[in-house]
Amino acid sequence: MLNKVIAKPPKRSFDIHKLLTANKKVSYAKRDSRNSEKFPCDYCDRVFDKTQSLGGHISKKHPGKSEHYAIKQQKRAENEHDREMRRRAKEYFRLKTKKDPAAYRQKITEIKKIFIALDSQPSNEEQTNLTDMLDRILSNVVAQRSRY
Repeated sequence: MLNKVIAKPPKRSFDIHKLLTANKKVSYAKRDSRNSEKFPCDYCDRVFDKTQSLGGHISKKHPGKSEHYAIKQQKRAENEHDREMRRRAKEYFRLKTKKDPAAYRQKITEIKKIFIALDSQPSNEEQTNLTDMLDRILSNVVAQRSRY
């Protein structure tokens, strides 16, 4: 039973290419005429046929020089502070409530905003208001726990 030879499907008597292109005008452009634009490197004398090739060349041979890379690095640095504040907010939330912060994303975002405001060195009155807001957020979460 295992030694049976599986028969090959019969050869088709038609050409699929002919069926697809029947009654259609098909023109095949030459590769050279289709893509004659060249992409020069701004940092050396190399020239590329594709933008992808140029991008790969710049990232390997001239790292950190492109404007796009500089913008990306700036955004990354700006977001780093935001990520650190979110991490602190989660840790603070976990410490004070003994709950998993993943279930309280909105509360974590509120706490993060308060931490960012506190990080900007507010006046004593503003600082008192912010800490009161923080206490209210946490007391609401703790009160939810005692209801269940």
